[in-house]
Amino acid sequence: AVNDLDYAPPLLRLEAAKALANVPDAKAVGPLTRHLTGPIQVRGADGRPEVQPETPDVRVACADALRNFPNKDVASSLIEMLNEKEFEVSWQARQSLILMTGHDYRYDQGQWRDYLNKADKPFG
Repeated sequence: AVNDLDYAPPLLRLEAAKALANVPDAKAVGPLTRHLTGPIQVRGADGRPEVQPETPDVRVACADALRNFPNKDVASSLIEMLNEKEFEVSWQARQSLILMTGHDYRYDQGQWRDYLNKADKPFG
């Protein structure tokens, strides 16, 4: 599923990200983060790389899958998405942060950052 994140068809990327939410793979953290924060480079139909914005559905699935990797780098990437213009991405980033930490600072990036920096064990 990790390799499928880099193919051009958005439906294939969506299904790969959804699979990684259910069957976590540590090798997926980089690709999931890259697709969450977009723009992305994918292989086009002719095999050549193309740069394009990631779809909101894939970004939501990536934010959901990242909940399985509770560490500060992943949490920081999710925090950056809290003020995203596509609300569904912001909402899922918040839900993943809540599941990772057991806390809810809503969409306040500053409070989330303070929590991560000050908590001895931010992930339980």
